[in-house]
Amino acid sequence: MTSDSMVATFPLFRLPYVAFSEVMNGISLKELVRMSLISRNSYKSAKFARRKSRNRMILVAVHKGIASVSVDYERIFEVVQSSQPKDSEVLKLAESAVPFVNGRNNSLRTFWGDKSMDINRCIDYITDFFNLPIDSLYLSATEEYPTDPRLIVDNVFNRQEFVNRCLFECDVTSDEELTYFLNQRNIRIVHLDVKPSDEFAFNDSFHWNQFFVIHGFWVTLPNILGMNCESIVVKNSRISNENMNMFLKYWIKGGCPQLKYMLIMMQTDLERIFEGVVVSKRENNGQVSYTYFSDQIQYFTDGYDVQREDGVMGTLIHLPNTQDGFYFVVWPDFADKPYCV
Repeated sequence: MTSDSMVATFPLFRLPYVAFSEVMNGISLKELVRMSLISRNSYKSAKFARRKSRNRMILVAVHKGIASVSVDYERIFEVVQSSQPKDSEVLKLAESAVPFVNGRNNSLRTFWGDKSMDINRCIDYITDFFNLPIDSLYLSATEEYPTDPRLIVDNVFNRQEFVNRCLFECDVTSDEELTYFLNQRNIRIVHLDVKPSDEFAFNDSFHWNQFFVIHGFWVTLPNILGMNCESIVVKNSRISNENMNMFLKYWIKGGCPQLKYMLIMMQTDLERIFEGVVVSKRENNGQVSYTYFSDQIQYFTDGYDVQREDGVMGTLIHLPNTQDGFYFVVWPDFADKPYCV
């Protein structure tokens, strides 16, 4: 008996459409995908009856030697570069018979020789099944589990033009890999937790909406002036107070018009930052809130207001000495809350 004829005998597949859809809506995404792997008929039935959601998100990750594909943070597939275990179950992935075992949290783990190619088959399957592009990438590498981000990034952008979010986390990375990553133009939100060489420099501009960097010693004033991001977070910065003075004067003249939120961790001397800049010190008239990243809130009771030539207000909030640096926020905030006197 063929797999399709076996599926046809299952009572589930003989239910009326409405009842079948209700059953499909009650099972997890993992169970739905697992059922779709039985045969062509089961794939068509599961895809047709799956829950539709505009907010559904596909995440591709490489972490500790395991490549994975998740939907709404529920891991569906894992790919491990290893020999096939004896207790594996053979399921149909597209046109290939693929060995699977139960992976972490009941995901489907497969073992193939070329991990970078085999994760693409899993990506193809999930993006086709849910009819969605990849939303986010998480790329992690250590000396024990090295990962070249270029393999995954190239493959993703060969299939689609844009990715919403990408996190690149690496204990040791080459300057060449980081330069490649920084040259990507079609990512909205970028998080970097990588350690390039002390001599690393990037002389081009960034084209992202939000930029977060943990080891930001290489970020220069020209980098910041050329970003025009909505949000900028630079930790472990070597930017000088004179540099930030130049930034404020540039912003007052209308530079970085998209900027709404900036956090720079650096040794801060406010007198040098404000030299030649008209500022108004906010007195402690009660707590003020600023919403950023759509749903996070920064509270402050004092700060220094700076007005742009077009009337837009910005507020600089100095951090305590234990974590020297400052926030610079532009009004209205992300929730359209106007400037508060």
